[in-house]
Amino acid sequence: MAISDRIAVLSAGTIHHCGEPKNIYQRPADLFVATFIGKSNLLSAKLVAEDGKGVLTFQNGYSVVIPDVRPDEIRDRDVTLSVRPEEMHVSLCRDKSSQPGLHGTIRDSVFLGSNTHYFVDLETGEPVEIIQESEIDSILPPGSKVVLTLKEKKVNLFDPESTKSIMSGIRNMATMTIALAGIATFIGAGGLGVAIFRGITTNTMALTLAGSVLIALLAIAVDLLLGLAEKSTRRHLEPSSARRQKRSGARR
Repeated sequence: MAISDRIAVLSAGTIHHCGEPKNIYQRPADLFVATFIGKSNLLSAKLVAEDGKGVLTFQNGYSVVIPDVRPDEIRDRDVTLSVRPEEMHVSLCRDKSSQPGLHGTIRDSVFLGSNTHYFVDLETGEPVEIIQESEIDSILPPGSKVVLTLKEKKVNLFDPESTKSIMSGIRNMATMTIALAGIATFIGAGGLGVAIFRGITTNTMALTLAGSVLIALLAIAVDLLLGLAEKSTRRHLEPSSARRQKRSGARR
């Protein structure tokens, strides 16, 4: 990801997401992309609509407002939560009633210098992995009862059936426009092909559409010119006797 300005994630010949590495990692188009690019914890939850906002709710009652759910997707429904290890915070649980969050038990912890990896089994039985900045005094040992909280601006929600994201901010280039740019460049559209390519790489639909329309008009104009040239060539190549016969027939 460090050396790429565009990445296309494919599966079974289908492009699931094509865009900038940052957007693919932070706002994946579907569950396949979320789990293929980087690590991700998948949890079952419910989305509840409250005052036009999407509130993510778990079985134990823990809830958090998710700010970037698309307005047309906000309704009471089941969702799949995708949360990366660094998008959760783990702390020692001393009192469940006063510490809202997802409760669980540390199964293992690995100190890696600046970060510590925690492997936690939630009360629901779901395993999760958390990456957290190492504390100066000590790390939480296996067997510790902990509470996990979400960094709500970073998590992603998906429809369990279609596996598609219901979040806003996804920049996914259309396969058709990529093919169109290739065709435009192939036929020598010059600046128009460049305009389409720039429209795709910068996700600017205006450039893409403008270049496509101009190329279509250019193709029509070239077709008309070729038709006129063909007719002119036929007249010049036609034998003089045939032309005289046509003229005499026209006089009669």
